[in-house]
This record gives sequence, structure tokens and C-alpha cells, in this order.
Amino acid sequence: HKLSKFLEFLDKLPDITLLSQPLGKNTFMLNKGEHKDVYERPLLLNLLEFKPISKNLAEIAFLKIKKDKNQNYYMNQIPLSKKFEEMISIFYQFLNKEAFMEKEVIGVIRKYGWAIGTIAKAIKDKGIFYEFRDAKNKEQFIKVLRDFSFRMIKKADELEEKFDKTALNIFTGKDQEFINLLYEKEDRWEEIRDLLAFFSVNNYLKDFSSQPIN
Repeated sequence: HKLSKFLEFLDKLPDITLLSQPLGKNTFMLNKGEHKDVYERPLLLNLLEFKPISKNLAEIAFLKIKKDKNQNYYMNQIPLSKKFEEMISIFYQFLNKEAFMEKEVIGVIRKYGWAIGTIAKAIKDKGIFYEFRDAKNKEQFIKVLRDFSFRMIKKADELEEKFDKTALNIFTGKDQEFINLLYEKEDRWEEIRDLLAFFSVNNYLKDFSSQPIN
């Protein structure tokens, strides 16, 4: 059953070569090259077992954003590829009924994350990602998003020429849709938070030539 499911999953991927080098060279490299597969292996095992991967992705995102050389571990800040992000969307459609997530739902999370990552980079607000991690419940998480919105507004005038209008439009346009999603899937708010953290951090690590997702 798992083999047939995995083959069906491969058939849906736009490019299966991303699984042969799934995350790019040195994407998971820790400082001094120590234990470079310590985070890659659990993620790939969950992929092969068709188990949720949101916690793996969030853990990777926070290690990448940290880059504190006074700590023992920080991760190479190479972002994961767009194809890998697309694979996540397809992967969640192959999970069992309890863990399944519709393509449209992943699309909302991914677009909202793209906007947050772009805006956070523009206003130099890396703190939003730590606030994601520290949110203990759905209400705290929503407050984090609201506070980020206020900080963005304060910086908007001074950064007017550098502000990405597409990101701003997506952030404001998808805001209520994302909040509604949290209430509709209340029992999965942590998973949604972790996926949002991954998508937003991954875009934060890209340069400003990154194109908005479709």
C-alpha cells in the first residue's frame, strides 16, 4: 500500500529529480560541518512514511534564521527551492484523512508566508519568526500577526519605494482568509503555524528578485 501510494506521489510531482537531491547542496550544513544530516534524515523519513512534516520544517527554518555564531549550531542559510515548496503542497494531499490538507489550504499558507517573509526582510523584522515559535495558543498566534501588521504600517512610509506592493497586497488580502483558516482548523493551528514559519523564513532568506508565487 505504501509503495503504490509513494509511486502515485512521485507521479504527481512536477520534477522527481528534486528527491534525488531534495534540498540542494549544503542546505542542511551545520557550522563546522557537524551532523549535517541530523535534520535532513527525520524530514526525509517522515516524507517516506507519509507523516506530517510541519515540525521538521519549522525546526529547520528557525535554525536557518538564527545564525548565531556564539551558539554551537546554526545552519547554512541557503533557502530551499521553489520546487521543494511545491512538493510540500502535493505531499499534504497524500496524507491520511486526519493529516490531509487541501491544496487550496496549503496555497493560502504559502502565499501568506511569502508575503510575511518579503515584508519582514524589507522592514528588518526577524523577530516575527521567534514570535511564531513562542506562540502558545491560537489567540497568541493571531496577536503576533496583528502586532506584525502594526509594525509594518509604522515602517511603510519610510520604506515606500522599497516596499513590495505585491507582498503588501497579499498580506492584507489574505489576512482574514488566513485567520478564518485558523478557526476552521482550530485543532491544527500549531501545524499551520509551523508551515507558515517555514514558508515565511524560506522567502526571507531569498533575495529580493524572488518572484511571488502563483
